Amino acid sequence: MSRAALQRAFPVLVSAGVLLFLFGRMDLTALADSLTWRVAAVLIPSFLIYGAATLLIEAVSLELLLKAPRGEFGLWIAARLKSASYLVGILNYALGAGALAFLLRRHTRLSLGEAASLVLLISSSDLVVVLGLAGAGAALVEASAPTVQAGVIAAAMLAFFGGLALLRAPGSLGPLDRIRSLAIFEGLRTVPLPRLGTLLVLRVCFACCFVAVCAASFYAFEVKPPMAELVVGVLVVAVVAGVPIAV
Repeated sequence: MSRAALQRAFPVLVSAGVLLFLFGRMDLTALADSLTWRVAAVLIPSFLIYGAATLLIEAVSLELLLKAPRGEFGLWIAARLKSASYLVGILNYALGAGALAFLLRRHTRLSLGEAASLVLLISSSDLVVVLGLAGAGAALVEASAPTVQAGVIAAAMLAFFGGLALLRAPGSLGPLDRIRSLAIFEGLRTVPLPRLGTLLVLRVCFACCFVAVCAASFYAFEVKPPMAELVVGVLVVAVVAGVPIAV
């Protein structure tokens, strides 16, 4: 097998291995017996509400960052573009982000680099929000290595906000100016700070929706984990889901 083919197959192999491991530890008969009408009565409305709420947040986030004239790019178009990228995003988070950037380029006056920069900005904001909320939840949970957790979270926060400060620095950065001027950093470099603040608030709402639908799933099966542990566990899953090594 060639190196390129191996690189393409590796995420699929990783995912298949994880799924086999999980299903090997799962009592499928007990799971089937647990699927009652009560479970459906909780899960179906929860998923519908979650889907509608998060799609609205995604659409508002995209409209917020675009500089399109009023009426040229509205919530309806933003929601349609995000919906069209979901199927690819289920297979791989990075592919979904690429698909959304491509669709934005086709429906706006942005270049592919500029469109990708806005998608990167949203993804980066999600990572910062998820790590921040996970850190807040971890502070309420007895952990065996809280110093390591705090160090990882602090490093990620420092990298994001430090990078943001460098990209927006008014003076010359010397050799780094060529990197700063790349189109992929256009969003981080030029979106006004008030919009960035609003975006972070929107992404906090998005993360809370994800925690809420997972909590509803536990409730449907009459499992009641401690809230702090639930928040931390769900957000760790969200971070892992964004790693491009797996499908």
